[in-house]
Amino acid sequence: MNQSTSASNFVSVILKIFFGGIFIAFILSPVISAARQDSTQSKVKERGIRVQRVATEEEARTKQAEMQRSKDAATKTGVSTTSSVPCNTVLFLGDVTTTRLFAFNYPPFSTITFTTTQTNPGILGFAATAAGPFIPNLQFPVTMDGAGSGVSNPYFVKGLVLGFTQHYDVSDFPAVYTSVDYNVIPQCNCPPIPVIP
Repeated sequence: MNQSTSASNFVSVILKIFFGGIFIAFILSPVISAARQDSTQSKVKERGIRVQRVATEEEARTKQAEMQRSKDAATKTGVSTTSSVPCNTVLFLGDVTTTRLFAFNYPPFSTITFTTTQTNPGILGFAATAAGPFIPNLQFPVTMDGAGSGVSNPYFVKGLVLGFTQHYDVSDFPAVYTSVDYNVIPQCNCPPIPVIP
């Protein structure tokens, strides 16, 4: 009888360990899955810059000034009056993002060379690959279609030093462009936030 009691106790312990392990795995699976998913997902966010060729430098200056006034008017009406950093402009120091250039109104079937530019040189570095090297100005070609429009291959932008800058792309043609604002800020060393199912 002692042997059958100890055998049933042994089987009971084994079953408890087995089902306890399954229960713990079931509880932890969303956390493990979320951690695995976060580490495999790309952390690179892509941004776009729009450039439209115009006939003269004067036309480019006029249209660029109009765009700036409308941006300033939005700020004065309360859209951007806070002193905090808008989330869509944040780039953490050392992080990399991608950008594409969308060009319009250029000579059909031409290839135009564009150069990356920033208002506060040295804040950002540019590269053709995610591995770098990241340089102050990157030149890249954009081939236009029959309508005079083209899209660049993605290029990479890295926050090199803390600060604010506006990034845009220029060519030898007069153009009106949109810029992308970057606020390069220190990395956050915050503890990870647990995922609760």
